[in-house]
Amino acid sequence: MPDWTDITEGQTDPGAPGTAELFKALRDNPIALAAGEPDAPRVAALALATGYIANVAVSGTTPVNVLGLGAVKRLRLTAGVDNPTIIDATLQIGFSDNGGSTWGSYQTLLTLEEVSGQGGFGTAVVEFDMQTGAFAAAGATRASTGVALINQTGTLTVPANADAVRFRFAGTGGSIGGFLEIVEGRV
Repeated sequence: MPDWTDITEGQTDPGAPGTAELFKALRDNPIALAAGEPDAPRVAALALATGYIANVAVSGTTPVNVLGLGAVKRLRLTAGVDNPTIIDATLQIGFSDNGGSTWGSYQTLLTLEEVSGQGGFGTAVVEFDMQTGAFAAAGATRASTGVALINQTGTLTVPANADAVRFRFAGTGGSIGGFLEIVEGRV
């Protein structure tokens, strides 16, 4: 296996000559990284992971916290929505950059726009980027009428080193149950 070779700033500055040493490092370093060579930087397992990480059941204003997400870039929340009395229930998200010791302000992640008494069951899928804050919410089709309840996009304000999220509903209404998945890690 090839050894890891550090590449200096001077080797990559504008006008710096392309040397055999630099090109060999550019060729060999990814192999050394993947092989776990002793001098190569380590890649956190969570950064490479995808799939299920936590159950999420949110009811009312009590927050549900998910910690240990520092190596995660994108997450997906898939949740069942089943409450025929919800009227404009707003699911909120908050971020922490210190393991949940302190939290930023809550932000709107999605709004369930169901008319009282015309409920049903549907699935909401919300995908959000822990680095850029971009998110998209879709789904939650009302089973009784087939009308889509959610089709929202936007941008959240996320701290630079976000490592935890929390969910709650604004006000007293709203409940969901589902799971959180890693879509993409920070590599």
